[in-house]
Amino acid sequence: YAALASWTLGYAERAIALSAEGLRLSRQHANPFNLANSLNFAAILWQNLREPRRVLQLVEESISLAARHDFPHLY
Repeated sequence: YAALASWTLGYAERAIALSAEGLRLSRQHANPFNLANSLNFAAILWQNLREPRRVLQLVEESISLAARHDFPHLY
């Protein structure tokens, strides 16, 4: 949430850094549900930043993860 809040307030660089840190922590903790949510929030940020290729990468990873772990509401 902090990344999206930062972007909304006009702090794009801070938002990118917070999003990257959130993804790093989610990957480190190896909780698939948290990682899928982090990927979705990161995708929203990059959509707002108008970076469709990055959005696609994040969404594809999220969908794959959600399908493997049966998180139907995430794909």
